[in-house]
Amino acid sequence: MTKLQTLLLRKNETAANWQQGARETGPRGYRDPQARPVILANRIYKRRFHNA
Repeated sequence: MTKLQTLLLRKNETAANWQQGARETGPRGYRDPQARPVILANRIYKRRFHNA
């Protein structure tokens, strides 16, 4: 394997790992109990300052 090939392989591996991590911590829906308070807080915050 040339230096370039090993570099590309390593780059692809890190990209795959990053994607996997993003998928695991990725966008959470309303059903996710950890994200729900944040979503609700954002909604209340927006409503409070847009209607003022």
